[in-house]
Amino acid sequence: MVVAAILWVTAPITALAVMWAIYSNNQMEVMQKELWKLEYDNQKLKRQLNKKKAGDEALREQVNQEVERRLKDERNLFKTVG
Repeated sequence: MVVAAILWVTAPITALAVMWAIYSNNQMEVMQKELWKLEYDNQKLKRQLNKKKAGDEALREQVNQEVERRLKDERNLFKTVG
């Protein structure tokens, strides 16, 4: 009779503990997947930013070369006129 009473009390507690463990494990898996997705998105954004920086740097270099070429042309023009 005592054993039955103990089982009657502990069985629902054990079942709740098992369900909580399953729920917690599922939540951890969901959070891990979300973390992986965020890390992937972060890496993708970093690659896009690096490409943009490289493109900006190439454009800046092109503009600098054009400015240098025009300055050189203007100096040559002043030398020939003067």
